[in-house]
Amino acid sequence: MLGQRLANWFLCGDFLLAGADDGFRARFLAAIAAQATHLARVAGRGPGLSGRGRGRFLALKGLIAVSLAVPGFEENMEQALRLLENEIASQVLADGGHVSRSPAGQLAVLADLLEIRSALQGARWEVPTTLQSAIDRMTPLLRTFRHGDGRLALFNGSVEDENERIERVLAEAGGRGRPVSNAPHTGFQRLSAGRTLVIADTGPPRFSGDYPAHVGTLAFEMSVGKKRLIVNCGSRPESDPAWREMLRATAAHSTVTVDDVHSSELVPGGGLGRRRAVNVRAGRREDAGHVLVEASHDGYHGFNGIIHHRRLYLGADGDDFRGEDRLIGPGGHAFAARFHLHPDVQVSLIQGGEAALLRPAGGKGWRFLVTGGTLAIEESVYFGTGSRRRSQQIVIAGTHPGGDTVVKWRLQLETA
Repeated sequence: MLGQRLANWFLCGDFLLAGADDGFRARFLAAIAAQATHLARVAGRGPGLSGRGRGRFLALKGLIAVSLAVPGFEENMEQALRLLENEIASQVLADGGHVSRSPAGQLAVLADLLEIRSALQGARWEVPTTLQSAIDRMTPLLRTFRHGDGRLALFNGSVEDENERIERVLAEAGGRGRPVSNAPHTGFQRLSAGRTLVIADTGPPRFSGDYPAHVGTLAFEMSVGKKRLIVNCGSRPESDPAWREMLRATAAHSTVTVDDVHSSELVPGGGLGRRRAVNVRAGRREDAGHVLVEASHDGYHGFNGIIHHRRLYLGADGDDFRGEDRLIGPGGHAFAARFHLHPDVQVSLIQGGEAALLRPAGGKGWRFLVTGGTLAIEESVYFGTGSRRRSQQIVIAGTHPGGDTVVKWRLQLETA
């Protein structure tokens, strides 16, 4: 993108011009001036600003860099800061989440805003209150999306990313705000007790342009210490559209599918169709360290009349994690509750197929118990690092006869 390119040129200007002759220097500066003029003209049209979602921050980053460093472009600074304020208001939600609802988007946009702040500070320009407030709100929510290994949860087009990069962004942001447990505007819940962490998607799916819509409504991920136990399948780079589309599916997330369809309609290219989960509700209760989250969505209602309710409970010691999935509506529909496992987790059926034993590498085992459905182990895939790894998933399957069907499951740490 033009804005990102200009920002990078300024960042690496000393290196690029080191030892350069006068001819190259003149051509380089002329190219900057020409592209900066075009960027300022495009930015002035507002809706025509380069890209959508994060792309607008990339364009503004370049425009601000030009306005600070190129003689004759200072007059564009007022326009650039006004546009920046508008984009922050549009893209950064009240609880600090990015509108993409993507942990990867959260990290990338926060990094962009920090680069803009650094450029302004380096030029001894006053940092706008709106910019600093956005950084202060986004930082705790980035912490919300981190598992015990320090990397990102896999929701809405994200991969794990590098712990070191995340640490650098958090260090530059400053402040030591704790992770947000309840992010109602972004639509996420974080349950933490002992060494166990659960991150749950309790918001409607969203397509922001940069990050494709994934339809894993009410999905969750679970880690114990630095070990990931239950995950979503992740995301695939743009270079592999077939996998990218498959990984957007509801079945690629640790949640419930009904009639083997998506909980919201997907369209190719990252968008959403007309049928989607609109009424996604979530509530939270805490008592003496115990946490209960109750959520529901209506994504299936327009297809088969069913509402999905999910309850997640984490005990105060972190050794007892329970869930309840409830389907309400007309009968005759097959369902499957999926629990995708990290590739480093081994799983086997026990108790005559009535339960499963999960063993993370180098960690204690967890016993998985279920009532209300048939338990099975199936193959899965994991793209948490961007490349494919074989994995497995636990599936609870059954048929909803109508009325109110309840499936209960429980993960309990093995003490022996």
